Amino acid sequence: MYQGKNMDKVRIVCLGGLDEFYKSCTVVEINNDIFVIECGLKFPDITKPGIDYVIPRTDYLVENKDRIKAYFLTFGHDSVIGGLPYVIKKAPAPVYCSDITKAFLEMFARHNRLDISNIDIKVVDTNADLNIAGHSIHLFSTCSNIANSFGLCLESDQGNIVYIGNNVFDNNKDIGFGLNLRRIAEITAKQQTLVMLQDSIYADRAGYTNPNYRIMPGFSKMVKDAQGRVLLALEAFDVYNIIASLKEAVRLGRKIIVFDESSQDIIDVLINTKCLDLGPKAFLAMGEVNRARASEVLIVLISFGPKLFHKLSLIGAHLNDDQIFRLGVDDTVIIGSHAENSAEIAETNALNELYKSGAKINAISAKTFIKMHSSEEDLKTAISVFNPRYYIPIIGTLVKLFANAKVALNMKNNLNHNSVFVLDNGMVVEFENYMAKILPNKLIVGNIYVDGKGVGDIDAKSLVERQQFSDDGVIILAATISKAKREIVLGPDIQTRGLIFVKENDALIREIEKIFLLNIRQELSKTNYSLSYMELAIKEQVFKAVRRAILKSPSIIPIIVEID
Repeated sequence: MYQGKNMDKVRIVCLGGLDEFYKSCTVVEINNDIFVIECGLKFPDITKPGIDYVIPRTDYLVENKDRIKAYFLTFGHDSVIGGLPYVIKKAPAPVYCSDITKAFLEMFARHNRLDISNIDIKVVDTNADLNIAGHSIHLFSTCSNIANSFGLCLESDQGNIVYIGNNVFDNNKDIGFGLNLRRIAEITAKQQTLVMLQDSIYADRAGYTNPNYRIMPGFSKMVKDAQGRVLLALEAFDVYNIIASLKEAVRLGRKIIVFDESSQDIIDVLINTKCLDLGPKAFLAMGEVNRARASEVLIVLISFGPKLFHKLSLIGAHLNDDQIFRLGVDDTVIIGSHAENSAEIAETNALNELYKSGAKINAISAKTFIKMHSSEEDLKTAISVFNPRYYIPIIGTLVKLFANAKVALNMKNNLNHNSVFVLDNGMVVEFENYMAKILPNKLIVGNIYVDGKGVGDIDAKSLVERQQFSDDGVIILAATISKAKREIVLGPDIQTRGLIFVKENDALIREIEKIFLLNIRQELSKTNYSLSYMELAIKEQVFKAVRRAILKSPSIIPIIVEID
């Protein structure tokens, strides 16, 4: 009902997650109060060597930290939780999440040596009704690949603001993995939905996601057919299939051996949050791997993103740290994860090494096994249930966002080209008296790079240099000169990394040394010599010589030390 000037003013802006995969961070403002939904990260691509994570730039939150009333972490994936420990230090507020999401957040902090003990984390039921700073907020459980995930609805005078991240429509009865349609019906019956925000990653995929996210029954057949040991590799955040496959393995008479400490961390999280209960007799220690009957063993390897495939490469090459388990021709490997974004090369290398071992390799393809994002029919069903006045696709590249928008427009409901917004990070949509508009000024957004040593310390120039080191290598030329005697007293020492095999390129090394010494001696012969000019000349001439000889463009680093 129209209430004139007294109605709540609502603003929505994404600081991350638009025109990119993951790194989601959505800000909802109701009058003067700010609610932050998710604060995640994404993994860097190959153009950013040395970078561990990319998190959203959150200047706006820091500038308005006194207005932030809450952070909501809808589930435990790093794309949702990974940026929070870095951001919340400068923009603190209580964090609302489920028990398993809290456990994953604590594990992420522990692995990255981050102290989150001062964060006010409030564990909530996934179907809770909350009152925060006078605002009514309703959670509803969703079906995602991590247990106890939720969507949320924030009330305003203009209608509900509904946010759904990862979710699929599935009527399974697995505890912690159910979409609560009854709860959603109760919420929508009380008030119309003003605006709905929904994940776009599978928006261009026809049909429903269910049942393609399940490893079973293919997994069961693979285990039954295996004559020897089974090595199962799974993505750490695919909790649904970790639980399902381990239960099935035990049912088929296999004992579970946890491969490494990282895998054990995940198992401990699931046991401590009561998502997994196999009993102590279901497990064997890694030391038993060669003593137990091979046909009764399943070794589970669980890791994060590209790290999973890196570990598989080491196992295939017999270079795994423990050296207790060695993959052999009688073993079967089941890879229950497929690469996406920056991990394709790592997956290819892993498969190459695994095939060399002679083991039977079963890699579940992306065509038959997908992750738990909403496909086209999932999106349509959610839109039909909530029947929003406005619609905003979130999380995904621009192609995915437009695909999501197209799904909404093709439903022929009350949505049209004036009520579906495809946005970029930093664009602000304002809702006032049921009318929506995009504000003319964007917020400052962007990427912050985390490289293990610092947050935001890496600039574009450093990334270019790192990429150059990675692609073309580096040459370090060192010598010590006497300022008094005007001569070289130590050196030269020439080191190369990532450039050439020195034994096969002796002539090139001799030429580099000749250029190095000649430039030093020529400059020392001058009345007023210059170290900076000397280094510049060495860089230019050595670069040209290497480029001419092997068609590479290495970084040249002269180190000339003066004494006397």
